[in-house]
Amino acid sequence: MTNTEPKSPSVIGETNGEKNNARGAIIVAIIGVIGSIVGYIFGSPVLIKYIETKATAEAKTLDVSLSSTAIVHDIKTPPETPLGQSEVTAPLTPSMMPSLTPIPQPAATIYPPGIDWKNGCVSGAWKIFPSEAQVRLLSNGCYQEPLAVTGSYFSDEKRLSLLMSNPVTTAEVFGLFTQLPSSGSVQLKIDLDELENGEIWIGIFSNPSPFSAGQLLLIPPGNITNRVFSLREMPGEFEKYLTASFIGDNGIYLLDLYYSAGSFNFAVNKRVFSEKYPLDYSEKWLFIGYRAKIGMNQIKASFSDLIIKSGE
Repeated sequence: MTNTEPKSPSVIGETNGEKNNARGAIIVAIIGVIGSIVGYIFGSPVLIKYIETKATAEAKTLDVSLSSTAIVHDIKTPPETPLGQSEVTAPLTPSMMPSLTPIPQPAATIYPPGIDWKNGCVSGAWKIFPSEAQVRLLSNGCYQEPLAVTGSYFSDEKRLSLLMSNPVTTAEVFGLFTQLPSSGSVQLKIDLDELENGEIWIGIFSNPSPFSAGQLLLIPPGNITNRVFSLREMPGEFEKYLTASFIGDNGIYLLDLYYSAGSFNFAVNKRVFSEKYPLDYSEKWLFIGYRAKIGMNQIKASFSDLIIKSGE
Protein backbone atom coordinates (compact mmCIF):
# COMPACT_ATOMS: atom_id res chain seq x y z
CA MET A 1 0.00 0.00 0.00
CA THR A 2 1.33 3.08 -1.02
CA ASN A 3 1.19 5.99 1.36
CA THR A 4 0.40 9.39 -0.16
CA GLU A 5 1.64 12.22 1.91
CA PRO A 6 -0.41 15.35 1.90
CA LYS A 7 1.28 18.51 0.81
CA SER A 8 1.97 21.04 3.40
CA PRO A 9 -0.15 24.16 3.39
CA SER A 10 2.85 26.37 3.04
CA VAL A 11 3.78 24.80 -0.24
CA ILE A 12 0.26 25.15 -1.60
CA GLY A 13 0.08 28.71 -0.51
CA GLU A 14 3.32 29.55 -2.18
CA THR A 15 2.16 28.03 -5.44
CA ASN A 16 -1.05 30.06 -5.49
CA GLY A 17 0.77 33.22 -4.64
CA GLU A 18 3.21 32.71 -7.41
CA LYS A 19 0.34 32.29 -9.86
CA ASN A 20 -1.33 35.48 -8.72
CA ASN A 21 1.93 37.39 -8.99
CA ALA A 22 2.41 36.15 -12.48
CA ARG A 23 -1.06 37.28 -13.53
CA GLY A 24 -0.51 40.74 -12.07
CA ALA A 25 2.79 41.11 -13.86
CA ILE A 26 1.17 40.17 -17.13
CA ILE A 27 -1.66 42.70 -16.63
CA VAL A 28 0.79 45.47 -15.76
CA ALA A 29 2.82 44.65 -18.80
CA ILE A 30 -0.23 44.74 -21.04
CA ILE A 31 -1.33 48.10 -19.55
CA GLY A 32 2.16 49.46 -20.09
CA VAL A 33 2.17 48.38 -23.68
CA ILE A 34 -1.28 49.91 -24.28
CA GLY A 35 -0.18 53.12 -22.57
CA SER A 36 2.90 53.28 -24.69
CA ILE A 37 0.87 52.76 -27.83
CA VAL A 38 -1.70 55.42 -26.88
CA GLY A 39 1.01 57.86 -25.89
CA TYR A 40 2.79 57.33 -29.13
CA ILE A 41 -0.38 57.82 -31.14
CA PHE A 42 -1.51 61.03 -29.37
CA GLY A 43 2.00 62.41 -29.22
CA SER A 44 2.59 61.86 -32.90
CA PRO A 45 3.43 65.12 -34.84
CA VAL A 46 1.27 63.94 -37.71
CA LEU A 47 -1.77 63.62 -35.46
CA ILE A 48 -1.15 67.01 -33.85
CA LYS A 49 -0.86 68.68 -37.27
CA TYR A 50 -4.09 67.02 -38.39
CA ILE A 51 -5.95 68.22 -35.29
CA GLU A 52 -4.68 71.79 -35.73
CA THR A 53 -5.66 71.82 -39.42
CA LYS A 54 -9.10 70.47 -38.62
CA ALA A 55 -9.67 73.08 -35.91
CA THR A 56 -8.62 75.93 -38.22
CA ALA A 57 -10.94 74.74 -40.98
CA GLU A 58 -13.85 74.50 -38.56
CA ALA A 59 -13.12 78.03 -37.26
CA LYS A 60 -13.12 79.46 -40.80
CA THR A 61 -16.35 77.69 -41.59
CA LEU A 62 -17.86 79.20 -38.47
CA ASP A 63 -16.70 82.73 -39.46
CA VAL A 64 -18.15 82.39 -42.94
CA SER A 65 -21.42 81.15 -41.52
CA LEU A 66 -21.63 84.08 -39.12
CA SER A 67 -20.74 86.61 -41.86
CA SER A 68 -23.27 85.13 -44.25
CA THR A 69 -25.88 85.29 -41.55
CA ALA A 70 -25.08 88.96 -40.87
CA ILE A 71 -25.26 89.86 -44.57
CA VAL A 72 -28.55 88.11 -44.97
CA HIS A 73 -30.00 90.03 -42.06
CA ASP A 74 -28.78 93.40 -43.50
CA ILE A 75 -30.48 92.90 -46.88
CA LYS A 76 -33.86 94.56 -47.08
CA THR A 77 -36.13 93.47 -49.86
CA PRO A 78 -38.26 96.35 -51.19
CA PRO A 79 -41.95 95.79 -51.32
CA GLU A 80 -43.19 94.45 -54.61
CA THR A 81 -45.18 96.74 -56.88
CA PRO A 82 -48.59 95.29 -57.60
CA LEU A 83 -48.99 93.94 -61.12
CA GLY A 84 -50.21 96.61 -63.57
CA GLN A 85 -49.00 99.53 -61.47
CA SER A 86 -45.84 101.57 -62.07
CA GLU A 87 -43.63 102.80 -59.31
CA VAL A 88 -44.26 106.50 -58.60
CA THR A 89 -41.64 108.73 -57.01
CA ALA A 90 -42.99 111.65 -55.04
CA PRO A 91 -41.77 114.99 -56.49
CA LEU A 92 -39.68 117.36 -54.42
CA THR A 93 -41.73 120.14 -52.90
CA PRO A 94 -40.33 123.70 -52.60
CA SER A 95 -39.82 123.14 -48.90
CA MET A 96 -37.64 120.14 -49.70
CA MET A 97 -35.50 121.99 -52.25
CA PRO A 98 -32.21 123.47 -50.95
CA SER A 99 -32.27 127.25 -50.87
CA LEU A 100 -29.29 129.08 -52.39
CA THR A 101 -28.57 132.61 -51.30
CA PRO A 102 -26.92 134.57 -54.14
CA ILE A 103 -23.64 136.21 -53.22
CA PRO A 104 -23.62 139.84 -54.38
CA GLN A 105 -20.72 140.64 -56.67
CA PRO A 106 -19.05 144.05 -56.50
CA ALA A 107 -19.82 146.22 -59.52
CA ALA A 108 -16.93 146.69 -61.92
CA THR A 109 -15.37 150.14 -62.10
CA ILE A 110 -15.96 151.66 -65.53
CA TYR A 111 -13.20 154.20 -66.02
CA PRO A 112 -14.07 157.31 -68.06
CA PRO A 113 -12.37 157.71 -71.47
CA GLY A 114 -8.75 158.76 -71.02
CA ILE A 115 -8.67 157.72 -67.36
CA ASP A 116 -8.97 154.10 -68.47
CA TRP A 117 -5.79 154.29 -70.55
CA LYS A 118 -3.87 155.57 -67.54
CA ASN A 119 -5.08 152.49 -65.65
CA GLY A 120 -3.97 150.05 -68.34
CA CYS A 121 -7.49 149.50 -69.64
CA VAL A 122 -9.80 150.19 -72.57
CA SER A 123 -13.02 150.46 -70.61
CA GLY A 124 -16.65 149.75 -71.38
CA ALA A 125 -17.21 153.52 -71.67
CA TRP A 126 -16.16 153.04 -75.31
CA LYS A 127 -18.22 151.46 -78.08
CA ILE A 128 -16.27 149.37 -80.55
CA PHE A 129 -16.72 149.91 -84.29
CA PRO A 130 -17.67 147.85 -86.14
CA SER A 131 -20.17 146.47 -83.64
CA GLU A 132 -19.79 142.94 -85.02
CA ALA A 133 -16.09 142.91 -84.10
CA GLN A 134 -15.26 139.94 -81.89
CA VAL A 135 -14.38 141.96 -78.79
CA ARG A 136 -15.27 140.77 -75.29
CA LEU A 137 -15.94 143.01 -72.28
CA LEU A 138 -14.44 141.42 -69.18
CA SER A 139 -15.92 141.37 -65.68
CA ASN A 140 -13.46 144.07 -64.56
CA GLY A 141 -15.09 146.57 -66.95
CA CYS A 142 -12.23 146.44 -69.51
CA TYR A 143 -12.21 144.98 -72.99
CA GLN A 144 -10.07 141.95 -73.68
CA GLU A 145 -7.01 143.07 -75.61
CA PRO A 146 -5.96 143.40 -78.36
CA LEU A 147 -9.18 144.87 -79.70
CA ALA A 148 -8.80 144.52 -83.47
CA VAL A 149 -8.02 141.56 -85.70
CA THR A 150 -5.97 143.02 -88.53
CA GLY A 151 -4.71 145.85 -86.32
CA SER A 152 -4.14 145.84 -82.59
CA TYR A 153 -5.48 148.40 -80.14
CA PHE A 154 -4.20 148.01 -76.60
CA SER A 155 -3.54 150.11 -73.52
CA ASP A 156 0.17 150.48 -72.90
CA GLU A 157 2.15 152.80 -70.62
CA LYS A 158 -0.86 155.04 -69.87
CA ARG A 159 -1.82 155.42 -73.53
CA LEU A 160 -3.81 153.75 -76.29
CA SER A 161 -1.49 152.12 -78.81
CA LEU A 162 -2.26 151.08 -82.38
CA LEU A 163 -0.15 148.59 -84.30
CA MET A 164 -0.90 147.28 -87.77
CA SER A 165 1.31 145.55 -90.29
CA ASN A 166 -1.00 143.57 -92.52
CA PRO A 167 -2.24 143.50 -96.10
CA VAL A 168 -6.00 143.82 -96.62
CA THR A 169 -8.06 142.96 -99.68
CA THR A 170 -10.81 145.51 -98.92
CA ALA A 171 -10.65 148.85 -97.13
CA GLU A 172 -11.67 148.66 -93.48
CA VAL A 173 -12.31 151.09 -90.65
CA PHE A 174 -11.86 150.23 -86.99
CA GLY A 175 -11.99 152.38 -83.89
CA LEU A 176 -13.55 153.51 -80.62
CA PHE A 177 -16.59 155.73 -79.96
CA THR A 178 -17.64 157.53 -76.81
CA GLN A 179 -20.53 159.93 -76.35
CA LEU A 180 -19.73 163.59 -75.75
CA PRO A 181 -21.55 166.32 -73.82
CA SER A 182 -23.79 168.53 -75.97
CA SER A 183 -21.02 171.16 -76.10
CA GLY A 184 -17.43 171.33 -74.95
CA SER A 185 -13.92 170.44 -76.10
CA VAL A 186 -11.64 167.46 -76.68
CA GLN A 187 -7.87 167.47 -76.25
CA LEU A 188 -5.70 164.61 -77.54
CA LYS A 189 -2.01 163.96 -78.09
CA ILE A 190 -1.12 161.90 -81.17
CA ASP A 191 2.28 160.21 -81.44
CA LEU A 192 3.05 158.88 -84.94
CA ASP A 193 5.86 156.37 -85.40
CA GLU A 194 4.88 154.96 -88.81
CA LEU A 195 2.06 155.69 -91.26
CA GLU A 196 2.19 154.02 -94.67
CA ASN A 197 -0.93 153.51 -96.81
CA GLY A 198 -3.29 153.64 -93.80
CA GLU A 199 -4.96 156.75 -92.33
CA ILE A 200 -5.65 158.01 -88.80
CA TRP A 201 -9.31 159.04 -88.33
CA ILE A 202 -10.54 161.35 -85.56
CA GLY A 203 -13.88 163.14 -85.62
CA ILE A 204 -17.27 164.00 -84.11
CA PHE A 205 -20.32 162.16 -85.48
CA SER A 206 -24.08 162.13 -84.98
CA ASN A 207 -24.10 158.35 -84.30
CA PRO A 208 -21.52 155.75 -83.26
CA SER A 209 -20.59 155.13 -86.90
CA PRO A 210 -17.84 156.87 -88.92
CA PHE A 211 -20.17 156.77 -91.93
CA SER A 212 -22.94 158.75 -90.22
CA ALA A 213 -23.22 162.55 -90.45
CA GLY A 214 -20.15 164.16 -88.92
CA GLN A 215 -16.93 166.11 -89.18
CA LEU A 216 -13.86 163.93 -89.74
CA LEU A 217 -10.21 164.88 -89.32
CA LEU A 218 -7.84 162.43 -90.99
CA ILE A 219 -4.09 162.19 -91.16
CA PRO A 220 -2.99 160.78 -94.54
CA PRO A 221 0.10 158.56 -94.92
CA GLY A 222 3.51 160.10 -95.34
CA ASN A 223 6.40 161.59 -93.44
CA ILE A 224 5.39 161.41 -89.77
CA THR A 225 7.27 164.59 -88.79
CA ASN A 226 5.69 166.73 -91.51
CA ARG A 227 1.97 166.01 -91.77
CA VAL A 228 -1.13 167.71 -93.06
CA PHE A 229 -4.65 167.31 -91.62
CA SER A 230 -7.65 166.94 -93.87
CA LEU A 231 -11.21 167.83 -92.80
CA ARG A 232 -14.09 165.93 -94.40
CA GLU A 233 -17.80 166.28 -93.93
CA MET A 234 -19.24 162.81 -93.61
CA PRO A 235 -20.68 160.83 -95.15
CA GLY A 236 -18.60 161.23 -98.27
CA GLU A 237 -15.06 161.73 -99.45
CA PHE A 238 -15.21 165.49 -100.04
CA GLU A 239 -12.36 167.36 -98.37
CA LYS A 240 -13.60 170.67 -97.03
CA TYR A 241 -10.31 171.84 -95.64
CA LEU A 242 -6.70 170.77 -96.03
CA THR A 243 -4.20 172.27 -93.64
CA ALA A 244 -0.66 173.25 -94.44
CA SER A 245 2.03 170.86 -93.31
CA PHE A 246 2.70 170.76 -89.60
CA ILE A 247 6.09 170.08 -88.14
CA GLY A 248 5.66 167.59 -85.34
CA ASP A 249 8.69 166.99 -83.18
CA ASN A 250 9.32 163.24 -83.33
CA GLY A 251 5.90 162.86 -84.94
CA ILE A 252 3.96 164.23 -81.94
CA TYR A 253 0.89 166.44 -82.61
CA LEU A 254 -1.52 168.09 -80.19
CA LEU A 255 -5.09 168.19 -81.44
CA ASP A 256 -7.93 170.28 -79.98
CA LEU A 257 -11.56 169.99 -81.06
CA TYR A 258 -14.06 172.68 -80.09
CA TYR A 259 -17.76 172.18 -80.60
CA SER A 260 -21.06 173.72 -79.55
CA ALA A 261 -24.74 173.19 -80.30
CA GLY A 262 -24.26 174.19 -83.94
CA SER A 263 -20.59 174.59 -84.89
CA PHE A 264 -17.20 172.91 -84.86
CA ASN A 265 -13.57 173.93 -85.33
CA PHE A 266 -10.14 172.53 -84.47
CA ALA A 267 -6.55 173.48 -83.76
CA VAL A 268 -3.20 171.70 -84.25
CA ASN A 269 -0.27 172.25 -81.91
CA LYS A 270 -2.13 175.17 -80.30
CA ARG A 271 -1.16 177.44 -83.18
CA VAL A 272 -3.42 177.11 -86.21
CA PHE A 273 -7.19 177.30 -85.78
CA SER A 274 -9.62 176.38 -88.48
CA GLU A 275 -12.78 178.26 -89.33
CA LYS A 276 -16.07 177.06 -87.86
CA TYR A 277 -18.14 174.39 -89.57
CA PRO A 278 -21.75 173.37 -88.91
CA LEU A 279 -22.30 170.63 -86.36
CA ASP A 280 -26.02 170.48 -85.57
CA TYR A 281 -26.64 167.02 -84.08
CA SER A 282 -28.80 165.99 -81.14
CA GLU A 283 -26.06 163.52 -80.11
CA LYS A 284 -22.31 163.86 -80.52
CA TRP A 285 -19.88 160.94 -80.59
CA LEU A 286 -16.08 161.14 -80.53
CA PHE A 287 -14.30 158.66 -82.81
CA ILE A 288 -10.62 157.61 -82.63
CA GLY A 289 -9.57 155.03 -85.19
CA TYR A 290 -7.93 154.20 -88.48
CA ARG A 291 -8.73 153.19 -92.04
CA ALA A 292 -6.67 150.50 -93.72
CA LYS A 293 -6.47 150.72 -97.49
CA ILE A 294 -6.23 147.88 -99.99
CA GLY A 295 -2.73 146.44 -99.96
CA MET A 296 -0.03 146.47 -97.31
CA ASN A 297 -0.58 148.83 -94.36
CA GLN A 298 2.03 149.93 -91.84
CA ILE A 299 0.55 151.90 -88.94
CA LYS A 300 2.21 152.51 -85.61
CA ALA A 301 0.74 155.26 -83.46
CA SER A 302 -0.40 156.02 -79.94
CA PHE A 303 -2.94 158.34 -78.31
CA SER A 304 -2.67 159.84 -74.84
CA ASP A 305 -3.60 162.77 -72.60
CA LEU A 306 -7.25 162.58 -73.63
CA ILE A 307 -9.29 165.27 -71.85
CA ILE A 308 -13.00 165.75 -72.51
CA LYS A 309 -14.53 168.93 -71.09
CA SER A 310 -18.16 169.96 -70.99
CA GLY A 311 -19.06 173.49 -72.12
CA GLU A 312 -22.20 173.63 -69.95
